Order: sequence, then C-alpha cells, then structure tokens
Amino acid sequence: MIGLSLIFIGFVITTIGTVNQIPGSPSTSTGIVIFIGPIPIVIGSGPQGPILMVAGLIIAALMILLTILSLGLRRIPQRTEPIPE
Repeated sequence: MIGLSLIFIGFVITTIGTVNQIPGSPSTSTGIVIFIGPIPIVIGSGPQGPILMVAGLIIAALMILLTILSLGLRRIPQRTEPIPE
C-alpha cells in the first residue's frame, strides 16, 4: 500500500508541475534508464538530457553493484553434524 501511495503522489506532483509550468520559462529536461533483462535502455531529452542519462546510468550501476555485494556477503550455513557414510 505504501508503494502504491508513493507512486500516486509522485504522479500527482508531476502532473501539477507540468500544468503549472510558466510560459517562456526554461524547458524541462528528462532522463530515464529502463532495464529489460540485463540490457539498459537510456532515454533523455532537453538541454540537460545527456547529463541526466549519465547520472541515471551511474545510479543504476551502483544499485546493481550493491545488490551483487549484498548477495555475496550472505553466508552459506555450515553443516555441524558429520555426513553419514
């Protein structure tokens, strides 16, 4: 429920920001990274689009690295009893 609420709140804030954009103000920039399996698809637009695309790739790489490290730090339980022959 919390995740859905946060998604809804983000959607509402984005919509309000788009509607309230002042004419003649600087254009907005967007950047997004979408993962389809292990392949990242990077999309960016606007004057700051390339910077946002690079930032998105760096954040995605850090997330992957942290996931690999957290899975690698799990310890495999050791057997305490002898294996029967």
